[in-house]
Amino acid sequence: MRQDIKRNLFSLIIPCHNPEKTIGRLFDSLTRQSIPKDEIEIIVVDDNSDSLEYRNMLQAYGFNLIFAETNTNIHCPGNTRREGMKYVSGEWVFFCDQDDFFENNALFKVREYIKSQGDKTMYVISTIMRCYNPDSDVCYHDHIHKEAWLHGKWYSMDNLIKPFNINFKEDLKTHEDIYFNTLVLSYLFRIGHDWDYLDICTYRWCDNPESLTRKPTTDRGYLFENFNDYFVAASSPFWEDAKDVNNMAARNQVIMALLHAYFYYECVSYLYGNGEYADIVVIIQNYLHRMVNELNMDEKFIIDFVYANAYKYYRVYEDCASINVGFIPKTSFRDFVFKLCD
Repeated sequence: MRQDIKRNLFSLIIPCHNPEKTIGRLFDSLTRQSIPKDEIEIIVVDDNSDSLEYRNMLQAYGFNLIFAETNTNIHCPGNTRREGMKYVSGEWVFFCDQDDFFENNALFKVREYIKSQGDKTMYVISTIMRCYNPDSDVCYHDHIHKEAWLHGKWYSMDNLIKPFNINFKEDLKTHEDIYFNTLVLSYLFRIGHDWDYLDICTYRWCDNPESLTRKPTTDRGYLFENFNDYFVAASSPFWEDAKDVNNMAARNQVIMALLHAYFYYECVSYLYGNGEYADIVVIIQNYLHRMVNELNMDEKFIIDFVYANAYKYYRVYEDCASINVGFIPKTSFRDFVFKLCD
């Protein structure tokens, strides 16, 4: 009689490019998870590395490994993750970066939480992700549960990813994780379900400004070189749903993307002056005009919506300030919107 093959609980997708110096730390952390190795499937997707010799080192860890490669010279983490999705057989999928690593026993704690929920249908488990400086061995910021941004995310393949065919946007060079997160939220809002929040830190994110996709090519900085990618990632999955005037969840997300853009631009103006950022203003202006023309949001509606919730307004400001250093806006959101609509 045929024996059923045991299904992996976790599938981990790791996109990588020349990972020799850092990926060992990630795999070392996976040996400190207190769960059997046969519950973990690891899919390593190479993005045009100079050599594939690192695979021999990874095989020595004794995990269930699948190696894959992208077939393009466009360096996009989203493309490597799309490729990795083809091989997932586990119940829950998690996306790792080659230079990050897991907290001790993180997978064990997530597994125990899943078991504790019994027959409850779960879609996403959000946990705490901790920013980490490997040079100083210091953790300097915790990304915790928020209304729109989920961190340290575990996605159900059977309840979410497969039924809704959720995947990364092809050839999106930056902010691919924000796009995926936004796409997931759009479906959760649509079906009226929430995510589970597990109040533990599972993952350390090493902020590497020299990484392949984050390294600036000019003195304008990473975010502003890829500002259009940000807008696409943060808003496009909600756009069609936001056309329904009664879908306030989707409309809220579209407006919050505009508020983030306002604060990011005001930060640049405060720190550097606005002379070199006229193209950013055009991107924001075009986005605002689309809101007015396609979503029937006039200037007053947008301004009143934002100003109606001071807590939300200042939380977005604090998010932007934490990334871009503290700043004082030179122009109010109200004046900013009215000027762009002229």
